[in-house]
Amino acid sequence: MKAATRKRPVAPQTFSFHPFEENYPEVMDICEASGRKPAEELRDLLDEALRARRAGTNGDGAGASPPAEPPGAEEMAELARLLRQVLRKSGSQTDMIQGLARHLREQYGLLLETLAGAYGARHLVWKYVAEGALREEGLAPEEIRRRLAEELKAANAERDAAADMLEQAIGNLGRQS
Repeated sequence: MKAATRKRPVAPQTFSFHPFEENYPEVMDICEASGRKPAEELRDLLDEALRARRAGTNGDGAGASPPAEPPGAEEMAELARLLRQVLRKSGSQTDMIQGLARHLREQYGLLLETLAGAYGARHLVWKYVAEGALREEGLAPEEIRRRLAEELKAANAERDAAADMLEQAIGNLGRQS
């Protein structure tokens, strides 16, 4: 209606009236939805009502019946069909994301188990291979402990970074579903 109203001349006479109380909230809702002033919306509503009355007049000049199909009904039906389609697709995507999240959690558990095994293996290698080799090189026990502490610190940092990255990925998947 907005575009049609701009092209038509406006009468110099204005109307001033108090709307029925039950109509006021509906008119204000229409104005809020369109972003237009009440006068603009009421002008279009009056225009629609008079057009409907003219279309429904049976020659006796008395009232009218409402139009068979409100304006925009086809567009609304198409919009409803598209919304149903989007909801179906969204549901299947949600199911897929939840399945991926479960799979990722399983993989996360396996990876943590693997990391724990690697951590244990690193400890064994240090204790039974590296420490002995460093003693044979003549390093003092304090130097060997310092190197071990550095190795453990680096290993723990790698493990924690990998675990944090996986937890964040799982958390992101959980928020999307």
